Amino acid sequence: MPKVDIRGRDFLRLSDFSAEEINSIIDLASEMKKEQRSWSLAGKTVIMLFFNSSLRTRTSF
Repeated sequence: MPKVDIRGRDFLRLSDFSAEEINSIIDLASEMKKEQRSWSLAGKTVIMLFFNSSLRTRTSF
């Protein structure tokens, strides 16, 4: 399967991506899972915000 370039795109809705793009994302995730370590986020800060008031965790670092 050819690689699809999805850099710079936001994943907000499944309908924003074609079946080929979704399959490419899944293939990439599978490849990354096989690796012991991935340094793709080295030196970066990641935050998850939860805006739903029923969730216990409002932020995560």
